[in-house]
Amino acid sequence: MRILKRYLFTVLLALACPAFGANISEYALKAAYLSNFAQSVKWPKTAFAEEGSPIVLGVLGADPFGNTLEDAIRGKTVSGRSLVVKRFNSFDKDKLEALRNCQILFIANSEQDNVREILTDLKGSPLLTVSEINQFPKLGGIIQFIQEGDSIGLALNPKTAMGVKLKLSSQLMKVSKLEMDVDASKVKTMYFEGVQLYMNGELKEAIKKWKECLQEDPG
Repeated sequence: MRILKRYLFTVLLALACPAFGANISEYALKAAYLSNFAQSVKWPKTAFAEEGSPIVLGVLGADPFGNTLEDAIRGKTVSGRSLVVKRFNSFDKDKLEALRNCQILFIANSEQDNVREILTDLKGSPLLTVSEINQFPKLGGIIQFIQEGDSIGLALNPKTAMGVKLKLSSQLMKVSKLEMDVDASKVKTMYFEGVQLYMNGELKEAIKKWKECLQEDPG
Protein backbone atom coordinates (compact mmCIF):
# COMPACT_ATOMS: atom_id res chain seq x y z
CA MET A 1 0.00 0.00 0.00
CA ARG A 2 2.84 2.43 0.81
CA ILE A 3 4.41 1.74 -2.60
CA LEU A 4 1.10 2.59 -4.32
CA LYS A 5 0.75 5.79 -2.30
CA ARG A 6 4.32 6.76 -3.14
CA TYR A 7 3.67 6.11 -6.84
CA LEU A 8 0.55 8.27 -6.79
CA PHE A 9 2.42 10.99 -4.91
CA THR A 10 5.13 10.96 -7.60
CA VAL A 11 2.55 11.14 -10.38
CA LEU A 12 0.87 14.11 -8.70
CA LEU A 13 4.24 15.82 -8.40
CA ALA A 14 4.89 15.38 -12.10
CA LEU A 15 1.41 16.66 -12.99
CA ALA A 16 1.98 19.66 -10.74
CA CYS A 17 5.06 20.55 -12.79
CA PRO A 18 3.91 20.43 -16.43
CA ALA A 19 6.90 22.52 -17.54
CA PHE A 20 9.04 19.43 -17.15
CA GLY A 21 7.17 17.57 -19.87
CA ALA A 22 6.63 13.86 -20.22
CA ASN A 23 10.31 12.84 -20.03
CA ILE A 24 10.91 14.20 -16.57
CA SER A 25 14.54 13.75 -15.47
CA GLU A 26 15.71 12.45 -12.11
CA TYR A 27 16.67 15.88 -10.82
CA ALA A 28 13.62 17.59 -12.27
CA LEU A 29 11.54 15.13 -10.23
CA LYS A 30 13.66 15.72 -7.13
CA ALA A 31 13.26 19.46 -7.69
CA ALA A 32 9.50 18.92 -7.79
CA TYR A 33 9.74 17.02 -4.50
CA LEU A 34 11.68 19.87 -2.89
CA SER A 35 9.13 22.38 -4.12
CA ASN A 36 6.29 20.23 -2.83
CA PHE A 37 7.91 19.90 0.60
CA ALA A 38 7.08 23.58 1.08
CA GLN A 39 3.39 22.55 1.08
CA SER A 40 3.96 19.43 3.19
CA VAL A 41 5.75 21.10 6.10
CA LYS A 42 4.70 23.79 8.56
CA TRP A 43 7.43 25.91 10.11
CA PRO A 44 7.24 27.79 13.41
CA LYS A 45 6.85 31.55 13.07
CA THR A 46 10.39 31.98 14.39
CA ALA A 47 11.71 30.38 11.18
CA PHE A 48 10.89 33.58 9.25
CA ALA A 49 12.33 37.05 9.72
CA GLU A 50 9.04 38.75 8.79
CA GLU A 51 5.40 37.93 8.12
CA GLY A 52 5.88 38.03 4.35
CA SER A 53 9.35 36.51 4.17
CA PRO A 54 9.78 33.95 1.38
CA ILE A 55 10.41 30.25 1.85
CA VAL A 56 14.10 29.86 1.06
CA LEU A 57 15.20 26.65 -0.63
CA GLY A 58 18.95 26.35 -0.22
CA VAL A 59 21.38 24.09 -2.09
CA LEU A 60 24.67 23.41 -0.32
CA GLY A 61 27.53 22.00 -2.38
CA ALA A 62 27.82 20.98 -6.03
CA ASP A 63 24.38 21.74 -7.48
CA PRO A 64 22.91 18.80 -9.46
CA PHE A 65 19.67 20.61 -10.36
CA GLY A 66 20.61 23.20 -12.94
CA ASN A 67 17.55 25.32 -13.72
CA THR A 68 15.04 22.67 -12.63
CA LEU A 69 14.61 24.18 -9.16
CA GLU A 70 13.67 27.54 -10.62
CA ASP A 71 11.28 25.74 -12.99
CA ALA A 72 9.68 23.90 -10.06
CA ILE A 73 9.01 26.99 -7.95
CA ARG A 74 8.18 29.47 -10.71
CA GLY A 75 4.99 31.36 -9.82
CA LYS A 76 4.40 29.22 -6.76
CA THR A 77 3.31 30.55 -3.37
CA VAL A 78 2.60 28.73 -0.12
CA SER A 79 0.41 30.44 2.49
CA GLY A 80 1.14 33.76 0.84
CA ARG A 81 4.89 33.22 0.77
CA SER A 82 6.90 33.07 -2.45
CA LEU A 83 9.69 30.50 -2.92
CA VAL A 84 13.26 31.49 -3.70
CA VAL A 85 16.44 29.47 -4.36
CA LYS A 86 19.82 30.24 -2.79
CA ARG A 87 23.01 28.34 -3.58
CA PHE A 88 26.10 27.83 -1.43
CA ASN A 89 29.16 26.40 -3.18
CA SER A 90 30.57 24.60 -0.14
CA PHE A 91 30.31 24.54 3.63
CA ASP A 92 32.19 26.74 6.03
CA LYS A 93 31.19 28.21 9.38
CA ASP A 94 30.97 31.74 7.95
CA LYS A 95 27.87 30.59 6.05
CA LEU A 96 26.03 29.20 9.09
CA GLU A 97 23.79 32.23 9.60
CA ALA A 98 22.75 32.24 5.94
CA LEU A 99 22.14 28.48 6.02
CA ARG A 100 19.98 28.82 9.15
CA ASN A 101 17.89 31.42 7.31
CA CYS A 102 16.81 28.76 4.79
CA GLN A 103 13.63 26.77 5.41
CA ILE A 104 14.62 23.83 3.17
CA LEU A 105 18.27 22.87 2.68
CA PHE A 106 19.43 20.29 0.16
CA ILE A 107 22.90 19.02 1.08
CA ALA A 108 24.63 17.72 -2.05
CA ASN A 109 26.76 14.58 -2.30
CA SER A 110 29.86 16.75 -2.56
CA GLU A 111 29.44 17.56 1.15
CA GLN A 112 29.43 13.91 2.26
CA ASP A 113 32.71 14.22 4.17
CA ASN A 114 31.37 17.25 6.04
CA VAL A 115 27.78 16.16 6.61
CA ARG A 116 28.14 15.27 10.30
CA GLU A 117 29.74 18.64 11.04
CA ILE A 118 27.09 20.46 8.98
CA LEU A 119 24.18 18.78 10.77
CA THR A 120 25.80 19.31 14.17
CA ASP A 121 26.30 23.02 13.49
CA LEU A 122 22.72 23.41 12.22
CA LYS A 123 21.19 21.41 15.09
CA GLY A 124 18.21 23.14 16.65
CA SER A 125 17.43 25.31 13.62
CA PRO A 126 13.87 24.97 12.22
CA LEU A 127 15.28 23.73 8.95
CA LEU A 128 14.11 20.85 6.72
CA THR A 129 17.35 19.14 5.72
CA VAL A 130 17.28 16.95 2.59
CA SER A 131 20.00 14.92 0.89
CA GLU A 132 20.91 11.88 -1.17
CA ILE A 133 23.76 11.03 1.19
CA ASN A 134 23.54 7.45 2.45
CA GLN A 135 22.02 7.01 5.94
CA PHE A 136 21.20 10.74 6.05
CA PRO A 137 18.23 10.43 8.46
CA LYS A 138 20.30 8.37 10.89
CA LEU A 139 23.09 10.96 10.75
CA GLY A 140 20.68 13.63 12.00
CA GLY A 141 19.13 14.79 8.72
CA ILE A 142 15.39 14.70 8.07
CA ILE A 143 14.73 13.48 4.51
CA GLN A 144 16.82 11.32 2.18
CA PHE A 145 16.06 10.66 -1.48
CA ILE A 146 16.44 6.92 -2.04
CA GLN A 147 16.51 5.01 -5.32
CA GLU A 148 13.98 2.16 -5.50
CA GLY A 149 14.38 0.53 -8.88
CA ASP A 150 13.25 3.08 -11.45
CA SER A 151 11.49 5.25 -8.87
CA ILE A 152 12.55 7.74 -6.21
CA GLY A 153 11.50 7.12 -2.63
CA LEU A 154 11.88 9.03 0.61
CA ALA A 155 13.42 8.03 3.92
CA LEU A 156 12.31 10.26 6.77
CA ASN A 157 13.29 10.86 10.40
CA PRO A 158 10.17 12.38 12.03
CA LYS A 159 11.83 12.55 15.44
CA THR A 160 14.45 14.99 14.14
CA ALA A 161 11.72 17.07 12.48
CA MET A 162 9.69 17.24 15.69
CA GLY A 163 12.83 18.22 17.59
CA VAL A 164 13.11 21.44 15.55
CA LYS A 165 9.34 22.09 15.67
CA LEU A 166 8.56 21.19 12.05
CA LYS A 167 5.10 19.73 11.46
CA LEU A 168 5.05 17.16 8.65
CA SER A 169 1.86 16.41 6.72
CA SER A 170 0.27 12.99 7.10
CA GLN A 171 0.63 12.48 3.34
CA LEU A 172 4.40 13.00 3.52
CA MET A 173 4.61 10.57 6.42
CA LYS A 174 2.57 7.95 4.56
CA VAL A 175 4.74 7.93 1.44
CA SER A 176 8.03 7.85 3.35
CA LYS A 177 10.06 5.08 4.91
CA LEU A 178 10.48 6.05 8.55
CA GLU A 179 14.02 5.80 9.90
CA MET A 180 15.08 6.75 13.39
CA ASP A 181 17.11 5.53 16.29
CA VAL A 182 14.64 4.56 19.01
CA ASP A 183 15.51 3.34 22.50
CA ALA A 184 12.82 0.65 22.74
CA SER A 185 13.51 0.00 26.42
CA LYS A 186 13.11 3.68 27.27
CA VAL A 187 9.85 3.95 25.31
CA LYS A 188 8.45 0.84 26.99
CA THR A 189 9.34 2.18 30.43
CA MET A 190 7.72 5.54 29.68
CA TYR A 191 4.58 3.84 28.40
CA PHE A 192 4.13 1.76 31.54
CA GLU A 193 4.84 4.78 33.71
CA GLY A 194 1.93 6.42 31.92
CA VAL A 195 -0.26 3.37 32.54
CA GLN A 196 0.60 3.50 36.25
CA LEU A 197 -0.24 7.19 36.42
CA TYR A 198 -3.57 6.51 34.69
CA MET A 199 -4.40 3.72 37.13
CA ASN A 200 -3.65 6.11 39.99
CA GLY A 201 -6.16 8.58 38.61
CA GLU A 202 -3.53 11.06 37.39
CA LEU A 203 -4.93 11.41 33.87
CA LYS A 204 -3.15 14.64 32.92
CA GLU A 205 0.22 13.28 33.98
CA ALA A 206 -0.48 10.02 32.13
CA ILE A 207 -1.28 11.90 28.92
CA LYS A 208 1.88 13.97 29.34
CA LYS A 209 3.95 10.79 29.70
CA TRP A 210 2.36 9.20 26.62
CA LYS A 211 3.07 12.36 24.61
CA GLU A 212 6.70 12.00 25.61
CA CYS A 213 6.52 8.42 24.28
CA LEU A 214 5.29 9.69 20.92
CA GLN A 215 8.07 12.27 20.77
CA GLU A 216 10.61 9.53 21.43
CA ASP A 217 9.03 7.13 18.93
CA PRO A 218 6.71 8.94 16.45
CA GLY A 219 6.44 5.84 14.28
